[in-house]
Amino acid sequence: QYPRLPFADVGAALAELPRLTAEAARRACATFPAATGLGCDHVAPRALARLSDVGLASLCSWLAACERLGSWPAELWVVLIVLIPKTDGDGRRPIGLFPTPVRVWWRIRLEVSQLWESANAAPRLYGGRGMGAQRAAWVCAFQAESAALLQQDHAAVLLDLVKAFER
Repeated sequence: QYPRLPFADVGAALAELPRLTAEAARRACATFPAATGLGCDHVAPRALARLSDVGLASLCSWLAACERLGSWPAELWVVLIVLIPKTDGDGRRPIGLFPTPVRVWWRIRLEVSQLWESANAAPRLYGGRGMGAQRAAWVCAFQAESAALLQQDHAAVLLDLVKAFER
C-alpha cells in the first residue's frame, strides 16, 4: 500500500497551501549563511531580503505562478555541481547549487513540506527522521529472528547509499 496523499489533485493542493508573502520570503532569505554558495545566477539569497516589500511580493507572485504551473522556467534548470569537503575529512562530496529563486522557494515552503512528510510517513520507507540505515538493519534483523523462531520464511533487501557517489 502506498503512502496516503492528502490532496486529490494539484489544484486542491495549491488551494490549501499558505499564501507566499513578502514577510515569509524575507524570513527565508535571512536563514541562508552569509557565505553560502552561489548558483548559476550569482545572486546571494540573503541579498533578496534587501528588496522592498513590493519587490518581494512580486517575487512571491512569480513563485506562486511557478507552483501553479508545476515547473520552473528553463533558465532555472541549471544546477551547478560543486565538490565540498566531507565532514569526516575523507575526501569530497558533490552537492547541487540551485538558482536562488528555487532555493528561496524551498525555504519558504520548508515547514509545509515537513508537515506533509510527517503526516505521510510510512514505516517501510527509511530516510526520514529517525529512519536511517542503522534502524532499517535492526528492524530487518528483528523480523528475521522472529521469522526463524516461528519457522517462517523470510527475505529482505537492504540498500544503503552511504558513499554512493564514490562507487
